[in-house]
Amino acid sequence: MFAYKKISYAQHNEDTENSQIECNIVPIAPRISGYIDQIYVKENQRVHKGDTILKLDDRDLKIRLQQAFINAKSAGANVSVVKVMLHPQMHLPVLPLLLSLLHRQI
Repeated sequence: MFAYKKISYAQHNEDTENSQIECNIVPIAPRISGYIDQIYVKENQRVHKGDTILKLDDRDLKIRLQQAFINAKSAGANVSVVKVMLHPQMHLPVLPLLLSLLHRQI
């Protein structure tokens, strides 16, 4: 009876104590850090090079980009102020001119 069960089981099932699976596992590393907004793949789904796997939440990046634009605009205004102050043929009062430049830049 034992031999019949063992043979019957072996015909339909593979059994080994030393098995290995061959597969390609590739690590994924993001270029930037952030929170995940959407995931486009399922677990164990086959993906190819260039496939979009997930989407990061970009709200923090948009805020940082706006801050960089504001800082660049402010630096440009500061450069304009310094150029006006260093102009050699300046005979006008400096304060009203500086205020008008600052209001135009902002």
